[in-house]
Amino acid sequence: MSGSARERVLLSKRIKWRRFKEPPPSLVPPDIEKFGPVDFLSSDRSSLSAWLNEADWPRETMNVVAIEGYLVAMIVWPINLPPGAWLPAIWGIRGWKVAAKIEAPASYDRFLRLILGYRQHLTQVLNTAPLSFVPALHDMVAGSAGANAAMRWSQGFMAALQQGSQGLDLRSTQSISAVKLIARHASSVAPFSGKSESALAAELGTAARTIFSEIPPGTPKSAARLSTPAKLSASGLPH
Repeated sequence: MSGSARERVLLSKRIKWRRFKEPPPSLVPPDIEKFGPVDFLSSDRSSLSAWLNEADWPRETMNVVAIEGYLVAMIVWPINLPPGAWLPAIWGIRGWKVAAKIEAPASYDRFLRLILGYRQHLTQVLNTAPLSFVPALHDMVAGSAGANAAMRWSQGFMAALQQGSQGLDLRSTQSISAVKLIARHASSVAPFSGKSESALAAELGTAARTIFSEIPPGTPKSAARLSTPAKLSASGLPH
C-alpha cells in the first residue's frame, strides 16, 4: 500500500471514530423547582450511604453523615446558595464540575434526587416537628459511629456555614453558643469520645434546633437569609 493510500485509510478511521464516539454530556446545575416533591425513605439513606462508599469518588466526597450536617446547616441558618454553588462540595470538587462517578445522565439524576429528597425530608421534619429532629449519626456502611460520626456531621454543618453564614451579629448568645458547640465537634473527636452516640446526637440536635428557632417570624424557613455579613474566624468559629 502506498503512503498516500495508507494516509487515506487512517484518516477514514479517525473520521469514523469521531463520528461514533459521543461527546460527554453537559451536566448543568439543576433547576430544583422542576423536581417537585421527592420522597426520601430510610432505605434511600442506606442506598446513598452504600453508593458514597463505592470506589472512584473524589477523595473529599462527604459521607452520608456529613451530608446530613451540611443540609441541616443550609436549612437552619439558612444559607441561600444556588445548587451550582452548594452541590459540588458534596462530591468533593470546587467550582461547577460533576464527579466522574455520576457523569452519566441517569446517575446524575439519581444522585440529585437522593440529595434533594434528603434535604426536603429534613426541611419537613424541622418545619413541622422540630422537637423530633435528632441527627442520624450512624453510617453502617462506612462503620462511622459515636464521636467520629458526630465530628463528620459537624464538619458537614460547618462546611455549609463557611459558604454563607449571613446574620451572625443578629443572633442571640444561645444561637452563637450552639454554632460554637458544633464547631468544637467538627475540630476534634477527643473532647467528646466518652459520650454515647445518643447523647452526642441529642446535643447536636439541640444546637441545630436552637439556631433554627431564631429564623425571623414570617420568613420562609427553607429559604430565608439574613443580610448582615458573617464574621467567622479562619477556624470556622464565630468571633
